[in-house]
Amino acid sequence: MAKTESEIQRYIVGKVADALSVAPESVDPDAPLDGLGITSLHAATISGELARWLGEPLSPTLLWDYPTAAELAGYLGRRSMR
Repeated sequence: MAKTESEIQRYIVGKVADALSVAPESVDPDAPLDGLGITSLHAATISGELARWLGEPLSPTLLWDYPTAAELAGYLGRRSMR
């Protein structure tokens, strides 16, 4: 079943929060992920987890191509609607 943009954004924010050991409420979905402290290792891990959750292959560089949780969720939400 396709995930909505909102569900995807919540998932990404949750994974970012886990990676940074902070509460999800403290992660601004419009803030650049690298500015929040996400490293390339975090990004690759999150991309892999996101791919499994969505059930489709994703590029490990996706978090750099769409640098905020909101942008990435928007892209993936539109992509899943196809």
